[in-house]
Amino acid sequence: MKFVVKLVSAIIAMVSLAILVPPHKAQAASHYTIGTETTFVPYAIQGKDGTYNGKHPGIDMEILRAIAKNQHFTFDLKIMNFAAIVQALQSGQVDGNMAAMMVTPERQQTLDFSHTYLNAGLSLATKPGSSIKSYKDLKGKIVAVKTGSTSETYATSIQNKYGFTIHHLDSTNTEINDVTTGNADAAIDATLSLQYTIKNGMKLRLIGTQQNVHPWPLPLKKVKMRHCCKSLTKA
Repeated sequence: MKFVVKLVSAIIAMVSLAILVPPHKAQAASHYTIGTETTFVPYAIQGKDGTYNGKHPGIDMEILRAIAKNQHFTFDLKIMNFAAIVQALQSGQVDGNMAAMMVTPERQQTLDFSHTYLNAGLSLATKPGSSIKSYKDLKGKIVAVKTGSTSETYATSIQNKYGFTIHHLDSTNTEINDVTTGNADAAIDATLSLQYTIKNGMKLRLIGTQQNVHPWPLPLKKVKMRHCCKSLTKA
């Protein structure tokens, strides 16, 4: 039920952005390159053709479509792993990101962020039947995380406390596969993504309560898209 409530809340936020933000025509460039991951359900869901052109491309993709329609701009998607997206934003290779990126003080130093559309955190996931019942049981275990993500930062911050080894992987899919195939004992990732994955048949279970809750906005290259999404950022 909590999963459904969070999902509905995110969709309501998306609709609110499209309805409440006054239309605004871009004053300079009206076409942007947006970075995104291959798949990060339920935020970005690729179709069988490898694109996000389907009816249900994920929460982030639907939000991006709504913003583009309201703000009168077009966009291309540049698909890459999460760590590469952050670097591409900072270097100016992409103008924005739709890959469920949390706000952190470090990211705020080099990126602009829109209005928050979701507050979300991280969870620990294991295979059913695992002896791991809490973070205290991670001593001597292997924990999979996605490179460049907040889950990687969080895992690193508690690694010495709980005594586990970290596997750094390039996507949520490979991170989850690392657990299901037995190469890792657990994974740390976005709670809603893990809940969605489990709801759709993945044999995982969540341990304990959600940790490290942060706001999730639309990250932007500094200055580049600020004029386009000015009203959105102030909403």
